[in-house]
Amino acid sequence: LYIAFLVSRSHKPRFFAMPLHRPGGSGEPSSSLWDARKLLEAALTAPESPVAAGSSSGPCLLRIEVELADAGDPMHWLTHQAAYPRVYFADGDKDVVVAGVGAAAMVRSDGAVDGAVWQQLGAVLGDTARARFYGGARFDSHVHAALRGAEWAPFGGCVFLLPLWELQLSGGGAYLACHLSWGRGMPCASFGQAAAEAREAMETLVWSAAPVPAPLQALPLVLGREAALGAEEWRRAVQTVLDGAQRGDWSKVVLAQRLVLSLSQPAEALHLLRCLLDAGKMQVAPGSRQDSNRQSERRPSRAAAPGPADASAAAAEPTTSA
Repeated sequence: LYIAFLVSRSHKPRFFAMPLHRPGGSGEPSSSLWDARKLLEAALTAPESPVAAGSSSGPCLLRIEVELADAGDPMHWLTHQAAYPRVYFADGDKDVVVAGVGAAAMVRSDGAVDGAVWQQLGAVLGDTARARFYGGARFDSHVHAALRGAEWAPFGGCVFLLPLWELQLSGGGAYLACHLSWGRGMPCASFGQAAAEAREAMETLVWSAAPVPAPLQALPLVLGREAALGAEEWRRAVQTVLDGAQRGDWSKVVLAQRLVLSLSQPAEALHLLRCLLDAGKMQVAPGSRQDSNRQSERRPSRAAAPGPADASAAAAEPTTSA
């Protein structure tokens, strides 16, 4: 079982943000993804880092972003991409929606998320509302590795990544951004190396957020399923939990079991995700009372403080949410 985190921490001054504007200094948003791409490409060909030279003694992270007049749906942009890793995040009210490709920085741990992990994340993130690590951590990190499913071995205890390229909707604005990381403890030794890798990745991306029709074929058929516990074993396990809760042995318990599905054909992750998102949209009809309540509760979102919980950038410790 995994719980998702969204992290943005105020920490040492090692983070630098560089907004780009269209020629002429008007400050108006770019009209298209292609225009924004050209601005970012020009910034990535700079011979030297645009940040202070004195910052090179430790890990550095630079976010270069272009505000867009209209970005479309980040999910459509992500569907066009073939590169990995890919990440998608949306908060409950869709105030923040992010599609990311590649990894400018990645943090892994075989154990639970602890102070060392937060310190490592905070070492490169600064006080900014739009730069975040996305990822997940295990609920059952205390379980011996031998008892975990072999397919989860590469994941370990937690994985958090900062997207290399990112399309984000946040606070009523839309942004195309590139993250560069270099210096001590980072994959790249210099700004030039990080920029070169970002340019190389840029050439593989599709610069369109045009709606992509849903696949014509249905999701794969489920040919068989195998649960770790049989029906009677599951019933007894649930009853044990209920009895313990009634005695006051615990106040919160997560129930789950391993389920292996045999499918008629391989499942494409984004296809499945789009089906889940479409199903979620259908649960609340526009104009309904529930929808009106949600609309009235919405407000501009400053960054919640690696997808697929929220904490403000000023929070001392991140909180979590589903």
